[in-house]
Amino acid sequence: MSEEISKGLKITWLIHTAVCIYYGFMYLFFWESLMGLSKWIYHDPVYPRYFGMTLIAVAIINMIALFKVKEWVKVKLYLQFVILLCGLYAIICIWALTLPITSEDITFTSINAATLLGFLAAFLYFYLQMRK
Repeated sequence: MSEEISKGLKITWLIHTAVCIYYGFMYLFFWESLMGLSKWIYHDPVYPRYFGMTLIAVAIINMIALFKVKEWVKVKLYLQFVILLCGLYAIICIWALTLPITSEDITFTSINAATLLGFLAAFLYFYLQMRK
């Protein structure tokens, strides 16, 4: 097993952090604008802000894992959490595509699902590489 976190995983975490910060701030502060773009029919002003804060919290922990922790064994459990989170959110996005939603929502949800599946594949790849 490798002791240091691989450069590829660090780059993936950095990109994931940027995406989490972007979406986190969009859901936290600009929810109404985001919903105006997607024409989403459900309007709950609180839940999206919870989701936004969750993404910002993930971004903060990503930065800690990226810049403070150097050993693989110390980030392994967190990486497993991120893999699980990306996988579950991707399942929710794919399930949402089966709901009666507008074409704008299909586009928005498809982009989210593709992004999450991309991160899931990358994190799984690096996790399996680091386990060897």
